[in-house]
Amino acid sequence: MYTTLETESRHSTVLKNSQFLALAAPVSGVEIALLWLETIKTHYPDSSHVCWAYKIGNAYRFSDDGEPSGTAGTPTHHNSELSGLDGVGI
Repeated sequence: MYTTLETESRHSTVLKNSQFLALAAPVSGVEIALLWLETIKTHYPDSSHVCWAYKIGNAYRFSDDGEPSGTAGTPTHHNSELSGLDGVGI
């Protein structure tokens, strides 16, 4: 058994006239994580970048989505590892 989130969590902030939205949700499998990601991209079509990570057991992936390499997806994945959560999409 692993520790995950109970529900989706959201946080938004504006820096230098750019809005940043952070989302995290429990995901029970890779297919669910990818569907959740596609839902986000569909819901926010004007987003310049949708950087993401998921971790489900030993399965994980992450993406900078056009940001400089290693500046978004990698830190997001690293922080998910440090949190001790599993079964999570961010």
